Amino acid sequence: MCSYFAPNGVSSCGSKALLEETVRQTWKRPDAVIMTDCSAVANMAKNAMNLSDEGAAALEAGVDVYGGWNDDLWGDGTLAKALGDNLTTLAALDAAVARTTRQKLELGLLDAATPWDDLGVDDVNASESRASAYDLALQSLVLLRNDGGGTLPLDATKNVAVVGPLAADGLLLRSDYANSYEGALAYAPSLLDAVRGFAPSATYAAGCDVDGADDSRIAAAAAAAAAADAVILAVGTTHAQEHEALDRSDTLLPGVQEKLALAVLAAAAEASVSVVIVLCNGGIVSVDALLTTDATIAVVEAFSPQSQGADALAALVFGRENRWGKLPVTVYGKDYAATTRITDMDFRNRSYRYYEGAPLFAFGDGLSYTSFAHACACSSNVACACNVTNTGKRAGDEVLMVFHRLSAPLRAAVLREHPVPLKQLVDFERVALEPGASARVAFEAIDASLTTADGSRRVYAGGHELVFSRGNGRDVVIPVTV
Repeated sequence: MCSYFAPNGVSSCGSKALLEETVRQTWKRPDAVIMTDCSAVANMAKNAMNLSDEGAAALEAGVDVYGGWNDDLWGDGTLAKALGDNLTTLAALDAAVARTTRQKLELGLLDAATPWDDLGVDDVNASESRASAYDLALQSLVLLRNDGGGTLPLDATKNVAVVGPLAADGLLLRSDYANSYEGALAYAPSLLDAVRGFAPSATYAAGCDVDGADDSRIAAAAAAAAAADAVILAVGTTHAQEHEALDRSDTLLPGVQEKLALAVLAAAAEASVSVVIVLCNGGIVSVDALLTTDATIAVVEAFSPQSQGADALAALVFGRENRWGKLPVTVYGKDYAATTRITDMDFRNRSYRYYEGAPLFAFGDGLSYTSFAHACACSSNVACACNVTNTGKRAGDEVLMVFHRLSAPLRAAVLREHPVPLKQLVDFERVALEPGASARVAFEAIDASLTTADGSRRVYAGGHELVFSRGNGRDVVIPVTV
């Protein structure tokens, strides 16, 4: 899919160098079907194009399917007019039709009967689908901090206070493109609902709205925290603060949520009550101030936890499950947005691959209720194997990640030609282990190539390093020479 991005004034949907030369030739995907993001071709009129008609320009660049609300762009004779004006050719149109038709044939969409024919409204939110979503949610939530190794899991027999503006409304936990069909939302538990499935007497105090300046309820929320044995504090953002076509100007908690959180943490610290901070968000949130208080805390990144995320979160928080995931983003500090312009498309100082600062939480971070160890060896430059052992006292999942990086001397040499990642993820595997059990994880054909200045891939001769990481504890670093 080509999108709205227009490097050097040329839309990605109008770039033959990207769609034809890179995707279909360099990447050797001649039959690749390329569609556009919604209205991306219509947006091309805003960018400098060699061809006056943006629809023809997209077709000539290699676009096959126009996805968007501007139906008249390729309909109502617009494309036919472009053909008549010699802005594009029948050969380009035939190639697009052939690629899209071939794909439909391969998928069976043109068959007399397909596997999807019998699916209907009753299959939306079916029990089988919910079970699959629950399993995925268990593997997606990330335990980022667990003070003393004992803040979590919580004891369901204790007095639990659930606090925060994202705790009691399940619909606030939906992501940008959550299904709005009424039947799909019939089962939309809130975090409070899910917690009360384990601790029925859990109390609740919102403290504030997701956004807004009203802080009149913060004192009551802090008092509720102080009176509890443990607190679950749910803060973050919703679709209302960030979605496609709506960017945030910073990565901070909106409204007075930070003020609420600090008051709850202060009250909990004074009462010797632990706090589980649950972050619910699409884009990252920078919670620097929440991590430096005197309170004993755990931090869980829950993202936008619908439709089964609330139940999965409760099962993890109360210890019924132990299948945590790893962080798929870099969480920067609160000042990052003020020092890095969103319109600057340079990758330097962005993402785990190029960011040289100290993030609040790093890509790949993630803890468990049990402990693991791993030992690795490589029989060649591209074939390695690791033994992962559960060294703790309870069953759990662990994710072993493989990062590739250049040795310091080779990196210094390649930097003269183009930017070089500090490291890049090349593979990973998840294993589920009982206490004391081990599993062998094999990684074959590890990709040690880098993207060069012209967009091609190249394996540089010299020293490389493979880093085997669990997102916590000791990494295993194996030098290889290619």
